[in-house]
Amino acid sequence: MIDVKDAVTIAVDYFLQLFGPNNGLRLEEVELSANESTWLITVGFEVELPLNGSTIAVMQRLAHGGASPTERKYKVVSVDAESGTVRAVKMRQPLERVS
Repeated sequence: MIDVKDAVTIAVDYFLQLFGPNNGLRLEEVELSANESTWLITVGFEVELPLNGSTIAVMQRLAHGGASPTERKYKVVSVDAESGTVRAVKMRQPLERVS
């Protein structure tokens, strides 16, 4: 079985191959499935929000120092725990915040 560090390296390398570099790339979660056959690696990244020229969009840009505002997104990379082969990449919905 591959260890967690190898699984994370495989998942991040695969993410970068598919989606390219991302300054906001961050490891969020790591989980071994109940039957220990799959590593589930959650990777967070930043996506620029579209600016449609509205006053709100301009205000958001100014609030971010002139940079485009971003939104955090998440993908779960499933890595086979025996072979290290990536089996799937799926979107993950963020958990709702509790105030």
